[in-house]
Amino acid sequence: MWTVFRWSRYASGGILVVMTRKRIPEWVPVAGLQLRLSGIHFDAIRLRGVRGEAVFQHLVTLTDGEPGPVVREIAGGRWTYFLIPPGESADYAWPPGATCFGPSARDLYVGIPAPEGNTYPLTWRCGAPGVGEFVDAELLHGLVTAQLAPYAEEVAPPDLAALRDHAGPGAPSPLHP
Repeated sequence: MWTVFRWSRYASGGILVVMTRKRIPEWVPVAGLQLRLSGIHFDAIRLRGVRGEAVFQHLVTLTDGEPGPVVREIAGGRWTYFLIPPGESADYAWPPGATCFGPSARDLYVGIPAPEGNTYPLTWRCGAPGVGEFVDAELLHGLVTAQLAPYAEEVAPPDLAALRDHAGPGAPSPLHP
């Protein structure tokens, strides 16, 4: 939804330049950053580092550059938070490596940056959202599962019985050499 219209002082030759700005939700602060309780205005799915960035890049590609609200931490763990409609996180089984910030028995907060200005260490990946804009939860779940499910198989513990059988009788235990 577009709300602000004004004349530009740079209009020349009878050309009207219109500048617009989308309406920002009430839970996005005007300046700086603030913690917001998840499950009220939004749920969030958190991914760490390059996994979060990879999911974000796929999301941008699949949504023609309009992925919805995504917050990135540019220091520390380099977390990426994908904001989905409130209550929708409970509809999906999120794989290990994805942390769900939704309605729960304990309060979970997400840092939300202002649309512009000094918001270090948080930033919006594609600009602040408009009212009612969210990441598509079903699409996000598919991408997160595709990114993290193979990883879970890669780091699965080895089959110790197969290791013992391969070593032969009397061989030292693979757990205690």
